[in-house]
Amino acid sequence: MIYMNKTVGGKKMTICLDEDMYKSNSYFFDSIFVAFQKENIPLTDDKVMYIYQINQEFQPHCDYLIHFDPQRRGEYFRLVNVVRGYIEGNLQCTILHGSLVQMNKKNILIMGTRMSGKTTLVRLLLKEFDAWYVDDDCVYIVESMYRGFHMPVFVRGGEYSCTTHTTIDEENVVRQVYVPEKRIEAVKGIDVILFPHFRKGNELTVQKVKGFDLFHAIINNTRNHCDKKQLMYDIVRLASQTDAYEIAFGDSEQIERFVNGI
Repeated sequence: MIYMNKTVGGKKMTICLDEDMYKSNSYFFDSIFVAFQKENIPLTDDKVMYIYQINQEFQPHCDYLIHFDPQRRGEYFRLVNVVRGYIEGNLQCTILHGSLVQMNKKNILIMGTRMSGKTTLVRLLLKEFDAWYVDDDCVYIVESMYRGFHMPVFVRGGEYSCTTHTTIDEENVVRQVYVPEKRIEAVKGIDVILFPHFRKGNELTVQKVKGFDLFHAIINNTRNHCDKKQLMYDIVRLASQTDAYEIAFGDSEQIERFVNGI
């Protein structure tokens, strides 16, 4: 067995991979478990996830047993979401549906509705402006730190030189897979929140978001939480201490001008 181990906020996590399966698909698993330590012994025996090949006969009795089928369409995207679910179940913390990068020593949280341009903006900041990557899609608030697990960035459509391969999401949309090289595990605070709206040909427009509108926007982008009291504390702290902007943009030059000015 191969053991992917990780400790966050005192919570120990172990994901067990069949060794032959891992060797045959190492690029696949290594890109998902970037933030984990690959070891020969498990970190914990409690709440362990097992990932086995679809035809594997031995199946341990556990809460998290996943069958992996490399021939199934969209298996890469599916497995990332399953691993995220395992992490959420272990951490039991406030989880923001957003992306987090660090650029020019500023921690930038990117939130918004589906297909608003979040992933497009993340890719621009990482690839063209040399930002540091925390995570895409899920940001975990643990012990007042904003943490990530460096999951791959799934970019819709197009062909990008920075991507490694393609997969299919749950809606059968082709996604390009990008694994950022510059990574940072956690940041202490958020300097700015961006709610992007990307469309080619857009003129750059910026509008500040504050007060109840900001609080409501953060609530709408909360993925999970441990309890209501902790949730409210995390959201009030974020909304009261952070500048936030709605930004419409159409190209990378507009983003560069805006980000350099904040």
